[in-house]
Amino acid sequence: MSEITIRTKDKHGDHCSEVIEAEVIGPFAIHESRNHEDCWTLTHLGTGYTVVSDAPNALSCRIGAKHLMALKIDWSFTDPGAVKSWDADVTEAMHGVRKAIACGEFA
Repeated sequence: MSEITIRTKDKHGDHCSEVIEAEVIGPFAIHESRNHEDCWTLTHLGTGYTVVSDAPNALSCRIGAKHLMALKIDWSFTDPGAVKSWDADVTEAMHGVRKAIACGEFA
């Protein structure tokens, strides 16, 4: 387990950061969901933003992270706006993997 920084919102809805313990896999981290009981979250380390917040188990996140890393995406970005420059086919593939993680299709 490693300490990572995630982006969250405070009780007023303002963005803030929080340091938590997580399992790191490449450019991603897996941790218990902060918003959904009995769920897991996959977070992009470069931005601290959530990729999937409600996966049914950690295994789905682990396998999904490997699928995301296989996409033609340079995951080293730190600006969340970088996703706007991705090709449509890459974006579609990424959304498909996100859906599969959330539905538990990888576990």
